[in-house]
Amino acid sequence: MPSIVVAATAAPADDRKLRRDSFAPADMRTAIRPPQAVSRRTMLASPDSGPTIARQRCDSEATFAISTALNCCKCAAFGRFAGSSESARLEGCWNSGRDGRVARCGSKSCQRRTTTMSSILRTILALFALALSPFATAPVRAEQVDLLLVLAADVSRSVDHQKFMLQREGYAAAVSNPQVLDAIRSGANGKIALNFLEWSGVGAQKVVIDWTVIDGPAPARKFGDQLVEAPRSFADRTSISGGMEFAMAQLKRSPFQSTRRTIDISGDGTNNAGRDVTLARDDAVAEGLTVNGLVILSQSQVPWNPEHTNPPGGLENYYRENVIGGPGSFVVAAEGFASFGQAIIKKMIAEIAMLHPTKAMQHSLRAAKRR
Repeated sequence: MPSIVVAATAAPADDRKLRRDSFAPADMRTAIRPPQAVSRRTMLASPDSGPTIARQRCDSEATFAISTALNCCKCAAFGRFAGSSESARLEGCWNSGRDGRVARCGSKSCQRRTTTMSSILRTILALFALALSPFATAPVRAEQVDLLLVLAADVSRSVDHQKFMLQREGYAAAVSNPQVLDAIRSGANGKIALNFLEWSGVGAQKVVIDWTVIDGPAPARKFGDQLVEAPRSFADRTSISGGMEFAMAQLKRSPFQSTRRTIDISGDGTNNAGRDVTLARDDAVAEGLTVNGLVILSQSQVPWNPEHTNPPGGLENYYRENVIGGPGSFVVAAEGFASFGQAIIKKMIAEIAMLHPTKAMQHSLRAAKRR
């Protein structure tokens, strides 16, 4: 590597008005020659500048040029205290020749040398960056799972505390059910990703358990324990459309990847708040999603709106016509909250194994017999 040269001299009398924190090319109009008293061998590298730059302590108004191996340089000023220093890059360069002369800042020969060396350096750096680009810019591939499944549970006013707990416990038991785990293991990747959220009225949606990979009993039990312990999110009106749109947003932000994305909507009533549910359903289908329904039937009617839980034609038919959509979509009905647990097991097996709900129950029975 070429030697490092420092040239220094006292500033001319006309230039003694220079501020120590401000340097400009116009201020340096005379060629500066290196002092004879300072030899190359006696120059010491400054401890705060690294091994590639040599520096000589000067008075507050003295200037010196720092020349690196590439003959590029900086002009620096030292204050009266050793610890204070500022440096400003000047146009052009201080260039040391073999005969010891120092080119004037901004001279054509120096600028040509600087331009040439800068071009070479830029080319080297560009080639180096290009060589590293496959490693630096390659995106991290998301973990592949067999199914992205959002479990979206209704927690509107019509779901009292007892029904709420039956629903929560049913989901928790279903996730760790042996037949459900068998269905998960039967997939190409042997794992799915779950997101559990609760929804109620307009703007009342919350993620209770964020995206979690289920690939065996341990994560399934942990998911279920967290679900049972989490507090209830809302007790408002029933905006199925709001819950569906919120579920769509969760699928978009999932850190996992799958060709199959499903929203599992459970509820005990019709959409009575927010956007038209069929419009939300159509948006989901347009994005390639599957929306399935889990209807919780109830003979009791809401006093202020009897048709909310018992619409004309029945709630199951309402879900079939207005809520579900997409490839392989279906509705499963639970005869009340007490049978919710078995209904969600049947539904999850069907969603995971891509079976019709009737065949899903047969699959579950066969798996139970093998045990």
